Amino acid sequence: MAKKHTPKAGTDLPIEQRHVNMSNALARASHSLSLSEKRVIACGIANTNSVGAKDYNLAVLKGGGWIIKVTADEYAKTFRLTMDTAYDELQYVAKSLTKRDWEIVEPSKRKGKNIISRYAWVSRSKYHEGEGWIELEFTHYTAPHLLSLQNNFTSYKLEQGKALRSLYSWRLLECLASWKSTGVWHVPIEQFQHAMDATASHRKDFGMLRRSVIEPAVKELRLTQNMNLDYKVIKAGRKVASLIFEFSPNPQQSLI
Repeated sequence: MAKKHTPKAGTDLPIEQRHVNMSNALARASHSLSLSEKRVIACGIANTNSVGAKDYNLAVLKGGGWIIKVTADEYAKTFRLTMDTAYDELQYVAKSLTKRDWEIVEPSKRKGKNIISRYAWVSRSKYHEGEGWIELEFTHYTAPHLLSLQNNFTSYKLEQGKALRSLYSWRLLECLASWKSTGVWHVPIEQFQHAMDATASHRKDFGMLRRSVIEPAVKELRLTQNMNLDYKVIKAGRKVASLIFEFSPNPQQSLI
């Protein structure tokens, strides 16, 4: 049986000061996660040295797997939860994450068609009763988007995510962070809806999407990240075609 690998943290900083790193492709994909699932994955990534870890990436590509560990104690402290809530959420995530996948939509060579690729987040999970910790093994499809990252990757501090109470805000943060070199994200409306995991009703009604997804997320990022953030709606006739987000960190507190 191939050996499993658990990369160690590359820093002694408190977990909230460590970085969550992923490929730009994964940052802009559909994640299909709940807030507690997102928090657990982010903690696991922040707990490992995912930049330049070539030996781990090679092991993963050979089928060795990549394991992350999150304890109820660090989870509760990071997100300011009671220990009982932390135990409950870790048990829930251990069951639910094995059914979650992330999805990338790419244009096909056939005009007007797309290629839709779906990948499972984890191949297995373990919750250790009485010990209060969870162990997750990323699939060999997912791990390369999180390990041995040299360029074209998104990076932000876990403290930025822990301040958020909306999954839409967290996903917008990640998408913006993947474009931080330009400070502009010009995204077709379909791609934005996909990245936000917008509901069917939100996709049909832009007014509802704006009220329930865009405005609350923009407001929360402005408040919690001290970010200068604005957006514009671009129309083709009467139909919304795309969105343009323009952003920059507050010069007194640069977090993104």
